[in-house]
Amino acid sequence: MSKFSIFINTIKGSVMTLTNLVSALSMGMTVFLGQKIGEKKADVGGDIVANGIILFFSIGVLLTILIPVFASGLASLMNAPVEASIHYYQELL
Repeated sequence: MSKFSIFINTIKGSVMTLTNLVSALSMGMTVFLGQKIGEKKADVGGDIVANGIILFFSIGVLLTILIPVFASGLASLMNAPVEASIHYYQELL
């Protein structure tokens, strides 16, 4: 297996974890929204949608800032090989 494919597989696993987290949160909000609509509480449903937008926007901004800053630490936490570290590839360039 080449160094590049190890790097891609590590990134792929991380992205899948984040995708599953966001999917679980959105499914939970959908269920909660459906309950409130069924209870004829549309105003609370609007609050749920607004909170969901704020939540996902915040998660996006937070991940955009944190992932590049802590990339090498995250790679070591996931027991990724040295070749998967961003700093390793930056040194090669």
